[in-house]
Amino acid sequence: MGFTHRKITPLWPQSNAECERFMRSIGKSIRAAHTQHKNWKQEMFTFLRNYRATKHATTDVSPAKLLFGRNIKTKLPTITPTYQDNEIRETDKRKKDKMKNYADTRRNAEPSDLKIGDTVLVRQDKQNKLSTPYNSKPYKIVERNGTMLTAKRDDGHMITEILHFISKLKYHRQL
Repeated sequence: MGFTHRKITPLWPQSNAECERFMRSIGKSIRAAHTQHKNWKQEMFTFLRNYRATKHATTDVSPAKLLFGRNIKTKLPTITPTYQDNEIRETDKRKKDKMKNYADTRRNAEPSDLKIGDTVLVRQDKQNKLSTPYNSKPYKIVERNGTMLTAKRDDGHMITEILHFISKLKYHRQL
């Protein structure tokens, strides 16, 4: 059906921010229902129906309209403007580019120059005060897919990480 699995790094929440933010909204809805002594499942379904019927800030169209081609009936008042599919895609792309540029500017992001064949070090968890931020055993990049890099060590160990957890090794000597 055209689905491709993309692994997401658990220590890098920006890659999963949209899902995390939506889970926060659902949790808030459930807590409100519990506080008001209502059936939380019914209130969650009501929240989801209203969310799907509300126009999205990025596309200017509700998710239900994009999926079904029409508005779903809710108690929310609606106005039905006419949109073309290519208009929605252009608006979505323009707004997402604007958000990306803003985030990149705030983070002082720079394009990565890592390529297949480069020798790199991979970040490791801090075990104690003496542990280094990067594993001392170097890897060679064997595959790059966007921000995901697959690297292989001389002993055959392979690892797939995002760019943020990998640092290019400038000087490397064989022992």
